[in-house]
Amino acid sequence: DPYLLRGNCRNTLNICKAVEKWTGIELECLDDAPIGHEVEEIQCTNPTAIHEALECVLEELIDQRGLKPTDLVVLGAHSLQNTSLRKKGPIQIGNFELREGKEATEQQIPYYTYMQFKGCEKPVAILLDVNKNDERWREPMALLTAMTRAKSMLYVLLYPI
Repeated sequence: DPYLLRGNCRNTLNICKAVEKWTGIELECLDDAPIGHEVEEIQCTNPTAIHEALECVLEELIDQRGLKPTDLVVLGAHSLQNTSLRKKGPIQIGNFELREGKEATEQQIPYYTYMQFKGCEKPVAILLDVNKNDERWREPMALLTAMTRAKSMLYVLLYPI
């Protein structure tokens, strides 16, 4: 018989709260789940602003906090070449290289669509080009899937496409 797991034991309380705020879906986080870092929402107005915001986040996480590229994932609704970064292949973000997930080495930051990364998790997830006018982000389950890939830190880069 199937056994339903009702308690969320993957995410921090702050990530659970952000999921509820964005989707209206209540996650039943465990009572003893850590509070965690505040979810950071960064409003960007153009592709240059997205690039700069992503560079700042990566510098903070890797250069200042000492995380490894393997601790992070960048998630979007579209293939990398169809994001605001609009380039096929590796993308240079400051001192870091962003690459399609399965092609990324341990020194590169992996990028996946949220559907490609469904069922996976990383300590840190950075959501790219989030826009509720984009049909792929419009569905609450899409946001829930993307947001809950982060175990402890979540960044949401908002972009009006």
